[in-house]
Amino acid sequence: MEKVHALARSVYLPWMAYVEQYAVMEKKHLLRRHKSLVQVHEELSDTVQSLGQSVVRVVAAAAEAHARCEQLTFNTAFCGLLTALKVKAVTGNTLSFFWGGVLLLTRHALM
Repeated sequence: MEKVHALARSVYLPWMAYVEQYAVMEKKHLLRRHKSLVQVHEELSDTVQSLGQSVVRVVAAAAEAHARCEQLTFNTAFCGLLTALKVKAVTGNTLSFFWGGVLLLTRHALM
């Protein structure tokens, strides 16, 4: 058993640095991707349509991040993926986008 453990350690040791940094790298990738998803428009109908489509896009981005984690690290960096997905910068941008849409809807309703 000791020899198997030593063999596994020697095989996977070069990957450990990448697995440990996975959360940071995935966070950067998600933030770049997220900037292209979030858009507030002047027209109310465009904003509502964009809001509806953004939910699907955000869920798809999370699914793609999970697929990358599985493919690159065999899910050994899954905790790092969860950390990257719950970063306030990612979720905060989505929430501020929805809040901007709600404000636009409210302004339009008051007119």
